[in-house]
Amino acid sequence: MSVSTIFEQIEINLGLKSRLKFKTKMNDWAKELIDKIKEEFIFILINHIDSPQLRSRQQQEALSILVRSKRIRLIASVDHVNAALLWDQSLRDAFNWLYFPVSTLNCYGNEVFSSNGNILDHRVKGVSGRAHTIESLDVFWQATTTNMRKILEQLAIHAPMYSERFKWDSLNIPKFCRILKEEFATTSETVLRQQLIEFRDHSIIQFNKDEHILLTVDRNLLVNFLEQKMKQND
Repeated sequence: MSVSTIFEQIEINLGLKSRLKFKTKMNDWAKELIDKIKEEFIFILINHIDSPQLRSRQQQEALSILVRSKRIRLIASVDHVNAALLWDQSLRDAFNWLYFPVSTLNCYGNEVFSSNGNILDHRVKGVSGRAHTIESLDVFWQATTTNMRKILEQLAIHAPMYSERFKWDSLNIPKFCRILKEEFATTSETVLRQQLIEFRDHSIIQFNKDEHILLTVDRNLLVNFLEQKMKQND
């Protein structure tokens, strides 16, 4: 749904007639709607205001102009953890948001693995399907614990990718558990198995039939990501 669709629905539902011949100037259209809405109180509910159709500056600015009216209230949800980056200070002031945490606690699978490796328009050439990106790894990183981050670092060092399985030494759970105990990242094989399920569910690793651990994320991408995190902590 685009802003023009929202504006059209307002006109249809309120029986308004526009004076604009060309409705390509969204800001002018928003101002005209404000002038015409004199008696009604309008509540607009937008699910996923950070959707691709609404992310452009033009779309967001038109919405921010519309909600300046004292008779119009906007209620919106966001899906992405960094959705607030859509708005600079001027747009935040214009929207004058009140934030309420009402997470559904549902998995962010669709957001993390977008069909073209694109999260909030961060595009990575050559990445498609369910391949990870720097952005998707960062979503996982931000949502996890210190021990899980240590495990991710050790996976980058010790776990072979599927294409490397005949070149690298295999990494089974007992061997990996010994490595992680030295890093104080796990306490037992039982605990480690539970921890690794999280990595498997996020398509970072997989297990072969002998329960050897294989990376499914590109190693170079993972190493670059971890190096960025190290620089941020320096």
